[in-house]
Amino acid sequence: MDALLARRLNSRDTAYEPELFRKLSQIARDYIDAGNQSFQYHVADFDIANDIVQTWAPFPGDWKGGIESFDKMDMNDAGRFIHPMTATETTTVSTFISQILFGGPTARKVEPRNEDLPPAVKQRIVELEKLVALAPPGNPVADDVQKELDRLRDLKPAELVNELLQWNDDQQETYLQGFLWCWDAWTFNRGIMYDHWQDQFKVELEAVQEELPFRPKKDEQGNDLPDDGAREKATRYKKKRTKVGGFNKIDLVSPYDFICDPTMPIIRFQDGRFAGHRVLIPWMELKRRSELPVDDYYYVLPAVVDKLKNQPTSSNLVITTGQGPTTNRSRSYWERIRRGMPNGTIGATDKINKEDGGVIECFCLQIRQRPNAIGLYNDTEEEKIELLIAAELDLLSTNVMPNVHDEYPYCIGEARPHAHTQFSQSWVLTIKSIQDAVDFLKNQKMENVARTGGNMFLYDPLYTNIRDFFDNSKVGLCIPITSEGRESGKELSQMLTQIPVVDTTADNYRDMEMWIQQADIATGAHAYIQGQTEDPSQTATQFSGVQQMGVGRISTIARCLAAPLCRQTRRFVMNFKQFMPDEQMVRITSDKVDIDPDKPHPKFLVVKKTDIEMEYDVIPSDGSLPGMDARKLAGLTRVLEAADDPASQACFDPTIPGSFDIKLLIFEAAKAAGLRVRNFLITKEQAERNKKAKMESMQPPAPPQGQPGAPGPIAPLVALPPPVPQPGVAT
Repeated sequence: MDALLARRLNSRDTAYEPELFRKLSQIARDYIDAGNQSFQYHVADFDIANDIVQTWAPFPGDWKGGIESFDKMDMNDAGRFIHPMTATETTTVSTFISQILFGGPTARKVEPRNEDLPPAVKQRIVELEKLVALAPPGNPVADDVQKELDRLRDLKPAELVNELLQWNDDQQETYLQGFLWCWDAWTFNRGIMYDHWQDQFKVELEAVQEELPFRPKKDEQGNDLPDDGAREKATRYKKKRTKVGGFNKIDLVSPYDFICDPTMPIIRFQDGRFAGHRVLIPWMELKRRSELPVDDYYYVLPAVVDKLKNQPTSSNLVITTGQGPTTNRSRSYWERIRRGMPNGTIGATDKINKEDGGVIECFCLQIRQRPNAIGLYNDTEEEKIELLIAAELDLLSTNVMPNVHDEYPYCIGEARPHAHTQFSQSWVLTIKSIQDAVDFLKNQKMENVARTGGNMFLYDPLYTNIRDFFDNSKVGLCIPITSEGRESGKELSQMLTQIPVVDTTADNYRDMEMWIQQADIATGAHAYIQGQTEDPSQTATQFSGVQQMGVGRISTIARCLAAPLCRQTRRFVMNFKQFMPDEQMVRITSDKVDIDPDKPHPKFLVVKKTDIEMEYDVIPSDGSLPGMDARKLAGLTRVLEAADDPASQACFDPTIPGSFDIKLLIFEAAKAAGLRVRNFLITKEQAERNKKAKMESMQPPAPPQGQPGAPGPIAPLVALPPPVPQPGVAT
């Protein structure tokens, strides 16, 4: 917080302004209520969608409702679940989209606006060149200037920023976050990421001498002896944290906990008047923040923190509970309001002990407002003002957001976007009628089997005892004939007759398959995308080709979801430019390497603020399959095939300027195929060893050396000539 503003809002300070404190709290209440009213109108759709993807069946139509009835229900009963058709399609499509957007080396990337260096770097090069020209030879300062000049001449801003963005992704569970974000976007048509700058600290252990506390000893009469100063000491280690850098932290926000200006569609979200989300913060964390320097962004008012300790909450900010009908049949609805019950078994604000302080339900709200309109400053330009509110509508902090990107820090994705309304039907709700048809056929089949059991008898109870026949716990059932039946002399068919039962639900499974195929057509999650095939001879290559040809619709959805990611990428880079230290070292984990063996791939990269320029465009994913750019790979393959054509040999002659470099083409094709190229490159040292081994293999083997004193080599055996034939002697 701003130091002067913190004094005006701190009730323990002489500059405290209670009117300003109450005014800001009321402003937060008004905006939260405005967003909550719109959300409550659509929250029933969220409950329905969540029920479907969790395979939860609606409660029976004659259900009376109430939290007591909900607690008494058997949630493990088979009737509490539905067919997993929509759940399967949701998992399939979410996996496919997350592979497209987050399955590659990095989820966020930039490309240069042009191949030239940024103007700021050009100007710096000119200045350094002048310094080098004027410096006397042998000057160590000139050597340092020359090193920086060489670095700037070889600087590629887009590649440098991409290394930084990939390192940023490595600091958190990027793929898991991406998958869940895609899941929410498909299920609720609203996936939400909250991004903010997070400082990084280096932890070191510091030795500390600790001594036992003084406890007076007693003499024989029981009197306290004076302190003699003797203490037992021991060495312990405490952690020392030093700020060494930072990164852009991402937090997933539940669609149930988010509000924004209801008058704006999501495509114009940044034009809205406010946005915010509910967040749970442990009281101990709030206590730590209250002890930070006053000008720290995370600083909160200590008087409010002390007030909140072990204070019972009425969950005023639980926007997801709402007031609904007591006969609501959605299980998601009752699971939600169970969280907000003061005596609930899963209370989000439960305290463990009086020292713990519990978990405080807070709301992080950002509004677009002029500071002079609400009494903060005399500034007349609109700013993003962040208010952190506790559950009892107590103001914890107020910050005029310093981010130069001047945007709401939310990345909102819609898998089924709408250009004119904020809430539109998700894909899960789009196929709800098909899900209901499948569940109707499934339940009808189960009821028919349970009712008839495949058997129907017409019997005379006077002559037969058929009750034991329905005892499923017995093996080897029989239908006994009573004594009256034996004495009657009637035929068996007159006492017991089986009536053939026609199973009217025998073809239900075919109808279910038809409806499931309709759902596949509606969503694009066809069988081959789900990994199903009826052809046992289908190869992996064949399956991949069919899959790639059928994902046009899903890749379009991925491209729509990539749009807010591009805007988020821009915020990330601007945050690095603004909040990163002057220098920050990051580990290089990308596959972008130089094939020149004299330039080995470095493991670390030192990034300077001056290297981060905005002279590039942010680009979305092209919707290709993960790990392989099919179009690029196909083009490179055709070019490499042309290298074998004698008519094209001149195009690949390394002695002709402007020719293609065949080595670079192969290298680029391997990268486009998704290979980790650096794992296969031959280093300079390995090349020398290979060259030596090759030369040794081409030399003739040396003759064997005899041992001293050993007999000489045995002379080779010489074939004797055949005997001369004698006259009269058989040979």
